Amino acid sequence: MFMDNSYPYFEIIDNKKARDRYDAIYDEFNFWLKNYGIPLANVRLDEDLLFEAVVSYFADIERLKQFHKIKRVNKIKIGAYLGYWLARLRPIQILKVEKHKRSRYLMVNEAFAFDCMIASMYDKNFLTDVNPDTWNALVEQYLYYLHYRPFDQQSLELAISSISVNAPFLEKTSGTKNN
Repeated sequence: MFMDNSYPYFEIIDNKKARDRYDAIYDEFNFWLKNYGIPLANVRLDEDLLFEAVVSYFADIERLKQFHKIKRVNKIKIGAYLGYWLARLRPIQILKVEKHKRSRYLMVNEAFAFDCMIASMYDKNFLTDVNPDTWNALVEQYLYYLHYRPFDQQSLELAISSISVNAPFLEKTSGTKNN
């Protein structure tokens, strides 16, 4: 059993779903870490903190479903609520920092939370024709936001839902007047 019946949210959380989500996040961590460029020997995923993140995510989702009387939530909510708890509880523990990659280590939890948000919404195996520089700048903004700014699940919903929108307007140049 993933969760025993003494846990506060035992009654409203599906134990199998929670275990499956935990395993999926654990697998995503191992895959993500290889691509993020940090050796596994330098970090560890704290299983108790990951458990807390998963259970808190499911408790929030179940309360949301009960309040709105819905059976399922959309993928944006899934990403936002999961990303929120991963960024808040910071389950990745740093064991050793490579000096030339210090900034990568500083935001390792935020980067993983962002990755999980994206993975809940998109197939990361297929890239669109997005400009890589524009995408990287956006990712940096998200990581900064998750690290330094106050946020909640609803603000993350809005933030990640905007990823799928292409700007409908041309970008202003420095000489353009505001009207």
